[in-house]
Amino acid sequence: MKTGEAILALVQSEKIKSAVIVITHALEVVSGLGPEERTGGEKVIRILLGIASQEVLLARTIATHKDWDWDGIQSLLERSAVLADSGVAQEATIHLARAISLITTIGQRAMTFLEQEHLLQ
Repeated sequence: MKTGEAILALVQSEKIKSAVIVITHALEVVSGLGPEERTGGEKVIRILLGIASQEVLLARTIATHKDWDWDGIQSLLERSAVLADSGVAQEATIHLARAISLITTIGQRAMTFLEQEHLLQ
């Protein structure tokens, strides 16, 4: 693993994790809305999922270490988008929780590497 790649993976993982947490909270809010409002909320969630997916694609391009499962994260975000498109966005929560776990693992591995290189304390 290279230092620059670890730094980029750490930054991207934190950015993507934040986005997924926001999406998860938005799902909770949308689930409490009426049918007409829920439609608009689900559209916002699909937009947010698209933004998060773009960040994953960027991460996959700039942080390519073999142990980082960007493809798995992308797959979980895509499944969540399919559920949102199907009108059952609240069912995406389980996929988003799994994505957060994968994202956290990437960030932790990058941070551990940077600590071993004495770049973080």
